Amino acid sequence: MKRGHPSWFSQQVAILLRLVAGVLLVAHGLVHLLFIAPDADDPSHAFSLDSSWLLPDAARRPVAYVLMAAVVAAFGASALALWGVSGLSAAWPWITIVAAGLSLVLLIVFWDARLLIGSSSAWC
Repeated sequence: MKRGHPSWFSQQVAILLRLVAGVLLVAHGLVHLLFIAPDADDPSHAFSLDSSWLLPDAARRPVAYVLMAAVVAAFGASALALWGVSGLSAAWPWITIVAAGLSLVLLIVFWDARLLIGSSSAWC
């Protein structure tokens, strides 16, 4: 296919879109690590493991670490699948659904209203 051909251009756009979408999937997975950021002990920080309305104190951190690792790994696998890695590419929608489900579980277990409306003190 020649460089000026319309289908060549559409292929290049598709490749670029897959690349950008994959990077966004990885970034979304990594944002869950904010739960262990150095300022997570700050009361104004919305991502905190200090309280959970579903877990007892002894289980909070171990469950959070497992969930965070699973979320990061699942979104990473989703990006790899989207980029066409053999063995994953056919399952990328399902991997992404699992990643989103794990993310949702982590956010529900450690829910803070500031995750919805921001961390502005005017709201809380």
